[in-house]
Amino acid sequence: MTDDYLWDKSGKDDEVERLEKLLAPLAHREPRRWGLRLAAVWTATAAAVLLVIASMLMPASKPAPLSTETQEIDLGAVGRVVVEPNSRVTILKRGNDLVKLRLEVGTIHASISASTKPRLFQVETPTTTCVDLGCHYTLTVDGDGRTIVHVTTGRVAFVDGAREVYVPRGANCRAGRSGAGTPVWDDAPAPLVGAVRRYDDRAGSARDLIERCTQPRDSLMLWHLLADRDDAVVAQALDALMERGPAPVGVTREATLKRDAAALEAWKDHLSGEWW
Repeated sequence: MTDDYLWDKSGKDDEVERLEKLLAPLAHREPRRWGLRLAAVWTATAAAVLLVIASMLMPASKPAPLSTETQEIDLGAVGRVVVEPNSRVTILKRGNDLVKLRLEVGTIHASISASTKPRLFQVETPTTTCVDLGCHYTLTVDGDGRTIVHVTTGRVAFVDGAREVYVPRGANCRAGRSGAGTPVWDDAPAPLVGAVRRYDDRAGSARDLIERCTQPRDSLMLWHLLADRDDAVVAQALDALMERGPAPVGVTREATLKRDAAALEAWKDHLSGEWW
């Protein structure tokens, strides 16, 4: 027996020839087998397409029902959330990297452990996302989707895309259809609160708000004005801050006017001692 016959049919090998004759009928079935495999692939593909189309046509899942009594969501080591009656809350995600709820309407009281990683716990609302930075707070959404947060300890951030509004303890902030507004102290005098609301509603001037920021901690409002879209407002807020004291070391006026992220963060660190 020689191996040459297996490669180029040279020579002669009676045993191999006999095996070839026995297996010859199977060679005619191979095309059919491939045809069956191809049909199976097309069937599976068609089924997958139909499944996708069906999922697109299926109605969205029903929203969580309104609570009829006070409820509590136990988040384990992260903390807990108390849900007031007539509130609608949905758990969107619960994992090691993110715990996210959605508050459609009503009020919740979040008590988040100080050991929880900042930004791990978040609550989405119709108008903004409330991001925990280690705190206790109350979050309310009214029937029109308007959101307000009151921070008891620690701090939160209202995040609207690239914009982030910082709300420390003792302050509150509102968010409407146009996004988050300007934080203001819970015990701020009525004229200052009114000036903040008018500014957020584009019914009042930044100058009026700036002139009513008379206390050191009112730099909280001034700092948020540094991110305003209007260059004139940024310049007015920066002038007001500079009248109170020097800029952070290494931060230039030009960088602040350009809303440089590092410059704004340096200003926040520089001023935050006035907010506690």
